[in-house]
Amino acid sequence: MKYITCDEYDGKNTPNRTLDLKTAFREVRCLDYHNMKVKETPTYAPFYIPEDDPMNGRSFMEFSTDLSAVTIKDGASIGSRNLGSWKAGLSNPLTLNDADNMSDYSAQLVYRIVTMEVGNELGYCLK
Repeated sequence: MKYITCDEYDGKNTPNRTLDLKTAFREVRCLDYHNMKVKETPTYAPFYIPEDDPMNGRSFMEFSTDLSAVTIKDGASIGSRNLGSWKAGLSNPLTLNDADNMSDYSAQLVYRIVTMEVGNELGYCLK
């Protein structure tokens, strides 16, 4: 298979590929929480390819999704609260039902320290 870099791509030099994506997607497997291989359930939706700007990276599957907060107790869902929705797209905003109340759902700040060795020097990186 031939690959080109982003700098080499000019919109007219896309390499010919014989990829069978449909078969490949059907064979996708993931690990569940017991580390057993399970086959993914297929998901189907229309695929948006812009006619005015069919550049690589501008296409996406069209779907809408809801954003919910789920309360879990003893491993089981005991309730959920609808927080908003999002229509898939490159510039579509997240529509929140109550934007002022979203601070309850913010991510925890986590610092990660990575040690590395470059040549004969040992260093660390704080992310």
